[in-house]
Amino acid sequence: MIARFISVAAIFAVGCEANGFIELRIVGGSDAAVRSFPHQVSVQIADLGHACSGSIISKNCILTAAHCTYRIDPGVMTVVAGTTNLRVGGARHAVSQAIPHEAYDTYLKTNDLGVLRLTEDLAFNDQTQPVSLSGVRPSPGTDCTLTGWGFTSSSSTKLPDKLQQVNLATISVERCRKELPSNTRPITYNQTCTLAPVGKGACVRDSGGALIDNSNGKLVGVVSWGYPCALGEPDVYSTVYGYRSWIEEKCQDSNYYFISK
Repeated sequence: MIARFISVAAIFAVGCEANGFIELRIVGGSDAAVRSFPHQVSVQIADLGHACSGSIISKNCILTAAHCTYRIDPGVMTVVAGTTNLRVGGARHAVSQAIPHEAYDTYLKTNDLGVLRLTEDLAFNDQTQPVSLSGVRPSPGTDCTLTGWGFTSSSSTKLPDKLQQVNLATISVERCRKELPSNTRPITYNQTCTLAPVGKGACVRDSGGALIDNSNGKLVGVVSWGYPCALGEPDVYSTVYGYRSWIEEKCQDSNYYFISK
């Protein structure tokens, strides 16, 4: 599902970074059921369309990846909520602020979390709901689901209309370091990795999407980076648990009450 990640800013220019990483999408997944993931939103850019995913965490606060917000004019961004189909339904919302983490490193992709503040509150219903943030770091072997509208293979040239979902399991930081190529970016304990067989995982434009713990429905990770789509190497996420204070600070005046203990 998710392949390599790229900063949204770079999408406008060349479609890839010098180091070869690009934004990801889901490979080897299936169509997501309507209303199964009401926190899911599409982050769209004028003249580009769907660029990243995000998660509703309050009535006007969306959690995504920092590289989906870095140096992007919020005036060209739109959040689409309440649909699993990019072509049908949902409500479009203007963005007032795009806030990447202050310590985000554009090369290492550390601290790769960002927040979008909406100009108006979302109207919650059965297709538009916030997701709870996990209060713990996911342990190795945690059964999770990733969702997104990214490309479904490394050779795809068209995004899927329907939201895709794929089941993945987390691995330890130590194993993630061993499974990734020796010349890759370093993995920190504020990151989470998943690993699946070839043909299953994240791909381009899955960036910013939610990794959900299937045991409790809570958000444990946000898609950050990986290698081109579903090649049997780990996908890397920012671990939500390590950034709870930062998220609370950025969303403190937006009816933010969805962090779980």
